[in-house]
Amino acid sequence: MIPLFKPHMPSCPDLQDLLHSGRLAYGKYAKEFESGLCEMLGVNDIMGVSSFGAAITAALITLGIGAGDEIIASPMSCLVSTQPLISTGAKVVWADVDPALGILCPNDVRSKITSHTKLIVVNHFCGIVGDINGILEVGRAHGIPVAEDVLEGFGGKYYDNPIGSLCDLSWISFGYVRQPQALDAAACWFADEVLSKKLRLVCDLGIDRARFRTSSGEINPLYSVDQRGISAAMGEVQGYIGIHSLREFDELLTQQKNNAKYWDILFEGSADINSIINAGTDFCYWVYPVLANDKSGAILHFDSLGYAVSGVHTSNHEYKVFGWEGKLVGVDEFQSRFLALPCGWWVNESELSGGKL
Repeated sequence: MIPLFKPHMPSCPDLQDLLHSGRLAYGKYAKEFESGLCEMLGVNDIMGVSSFGAAITAALITLGIGAGDEIIASPMSCLVSTQPLISTGAKVVWADVDPALGILCPNDVRSKITSHTKLIVVNHFCGIVGDINGILEVGRAHGIPVAEDVLEGFGGKYYDNPIGSLCDLSWISFGYVRQPQALDAAACWFADEVLSKKLRLVCDLGIDRARFRTSSGEINPLYSVDQRGISAAMGEVQGYIGIHSLREFDELLTQQKNNAKYWDILFEGSADINSIINAGTDFCYWVYPVLANDKSGAILHFDSLGYAVSGVHTSNHEYKVFGWEGKLVGVDEFQSRFLALPCGWWVNESELSGGKL
């Protein structure tokens, strides 16, 4: 069976030395990984974080979002993206999606805005690039920041601009089955320089390290921590693996895009299964997304051919933890047809070029 997901571990020649070095906390490797990400995304500063959930929580604290505030998001997401949205006491308000793409619908987002709305989150569901300009237009019109959730879209582009650098802030996953991977690490980025500096304090328990200790190395009795924060900085092992994974990323991304071309050919002219295409965007093809007229039948069919396929996520508005009730027509239609097919670096051309529908 060809798996839908598979972790990739880059070559890490000095990993054993690092593990026994005694230097495992945030340091030179984590900073080097951050620099590599900045270069790739074309941004000035990005904070490496220990986990994706920590990145989201730190971003919400930086924005001052808490109890009584509302965050508009797409329910076509992974729980690792949405559970942290309620970590500071905020309420998630679900907006509908385009049934042909599974991405957040700007018009429905607009209809969900209230005086309590403090953030809009646009995601790239299973690598399908979201409507960045449409969502930003809504956010700008109402003075609400827009966050870009890059759990599943890193390496994609929106009108030739890299995913993760297009909104007011972003959080990016480097989880075990993501590319690049860094032992479940993540990153968070703010376009605003002031908020970017505040984020670094938040990720380090609110501590200003320049003032925290005296010249002798003791904790400064005259310094008081006045910024709420969490312990979220990326570790050195995560940074080291992230660096080497980043170096191999372009090669793996190219392989995934080449694999997608084979799927394109297989589904060309198909009446039962349609490839998902979003004009002006370039998918990372972490998976290959399709819409099937008979989803259950398609799953059985691909299983018989040796391909593991899945709908990947269940619409999050159905989970009671969010305390939300309502109907989302676009979500229902999209979820009834969406399937993800294997397209990653582990799928070789011979397994696709001779494929049969």
